[in-house]
Amino acid sequence: MFIMLLSRSICIPVVKSTWEKDAAHLEYYSDVTDASIPTIKLGVPNTEKGHCGKTFAILRRFLSEAMPKVDWLLIVDDDTLISLPRLRRLLRCYDPKEAVSLGERYGYGLMQNGYSYATGGGGYV
Repeated sequence: MFIMLLSRSICIPVVKSTWEKDAAHLEYYSDVTDASIPTIKLGVPNTEKGHCGKTFAILRRFLSEAMPKVDWLLIVDDDTLISLPRLRRLLRCYDPKEAVSLGERYGYGLMQNGYSYATGGGGYV
């Protein structure tokens, strides 16, 4: 599982002292580069469309050749507390070769030819 965490930096110490140790692959994303965490700047501004733009930027990076190939991608906010061992047990119920999305369905501008995608501050796979 590869974890991509959207960071506002305020909760990073909690993540680092709790569930980060259970993550084999983890990257922190932010609006700014911060070498002390370290964060990766996505280049997507905080705007009305920014949230879905950040999600798409993360997905593009995850699917790029530069990333390790893993079965699952988890995207969470930095204020999420999660049990990765329990999530791994849950994911054993699903076939990673099939299209599976776990999380809240969100729509942006659906009435004006928008799009829907998975979202959720608690995370989505």
